[in-house]
Amino acid sequence: MFTNSSLHKLFCHDFVYKDGKLYFAAYNLNGIFCFDIKQETSRLLAYIPDEISQGGNGYYNAIELLDGRLYIAPDHCNTFVVYDTASGQLSQIWMPETKYFYPEYSKFHSIAAWKKKVYFIPCRFPGIVEMDTQKNRMKIYENDVLGNQDILITDQIRIGTKLYMLTWNSKQKEADGVLVFNLLTRRYEELQAASDMKIYAFCNAQESIWMISDAGLAEYKLSTAEQNLYEFPAALSERIQALRIVFYDFKIWMFAENGEFFCTFHIENKTYSDLNDIPDRQCHKYLVNNYVTAKVYDEKLFYFNASAGTLYIFDHEVQKKYELGIPQEYDQSPLIRQSIKDTEVFLEGRDLSVFGCYYDLQDFLQSLDLGLNEKNADKNAGQTIYNLIRSQITI
Repeated sequence: MFTNSSLHKLFCHDFVYKDGKLYFAAYNLNGIFCFDIKQETSRLLAYIPDEISQGGNGYYNAIELLDGRLYIAPDHCNTFVVYDTASGQLSQIWMPETKYFYPEYSKFHSIAAWKKKVYFIPCRFPGIVEMDTQKNRMKIYENDVLGNQDILITDQIRIGTKLYMLTWNSKQKEADGVLVFNLLTRRYEELQAASDMKIYAFCNAQESIWMISDAGLAEYKLSTAEQNLYEFPAALSERIQALRIVFYDFKIWMFAENGEFFCTFHIENKTYSDLNDIPDRQCHKYLVNNYVTAKVYDEKLFYFNASAGTLYIFDHEVQKKYELGIPQEYDQSPLIRQSIKDTEVFLEGRDLSVFGCYYDLQDFLQSLDLGLNEKNADKNAGQTIYNLIRSQITI
């Protein structure tokens, strides 16, 4: 068993909920898991074979549930995954060929379901990938904007038959614009902004689109095209580029992407709450992509804080916290072997990277020591590799 406390927790960038269970593909392990809310226990549903996270980064990112099957998008892996929750059958589909490809970057941001199709929304991938769930066919709709390695998608919403995606220019470090994908025509459109306002995140609520912008919290009413702007309080105005936004309980909830705080905007009285600190955000401060995910199911707000490996459920004014621990039946022997493959050891006192997470050298050496005691540890070649690594690293 790993001694580093961060490895006792599961991390994910997305999840779906149904009938009291949270389903997700782990960001730090190549497996599909189910968290039972009532029992407060995690269970391994399936181990995803033959996958290696490129560059020691995250395994899987987005997930969607449609007709009893989980559809999972890769982060730094090479295959899409489909898992049947009834039969337990797992299948992997290789990504289609593209004229642009940047394997060192996160591939997909999210998934949108429409009719009997699922659409894999890119993060840094050259186009939206459509999967026909009835015919098991995949097609990529490439786009030159998405093919630019400096452009990535930071947020998306579906309104009717259109997907709206926020683009970010990583080179210029600023919001780039809004890209639209028409689900009927399968064509892209670039939305022409009515002003120079930069948009960082948005959500759809009560017949309006609510947007976090550099000018404040903006409301755009879909029926009348009326626009309203609510200036941020001083404590929030300097952190707007790193927020996630969701509508719940007649409020717009804004979460810091690094899990540091959240605040709300009450739609009826047009007031902001104070910033609420999240005290356990430092439990896993070396996660490469500190990330939060917030979704609403069954009139509850589910908020997962990846910087701490914890799940919060808000039931109006009641808040409950859960720890997503790694289930004991998970065979950790392959993980130790994989950690050696995926680890980049930085000399001169720097940390090292395992599973997209950073650990100090002492923890890594302890994991090597414990790896020899695993029942599946290789007693010959593995011992030789271990001795070689151990003899060349001192602390």
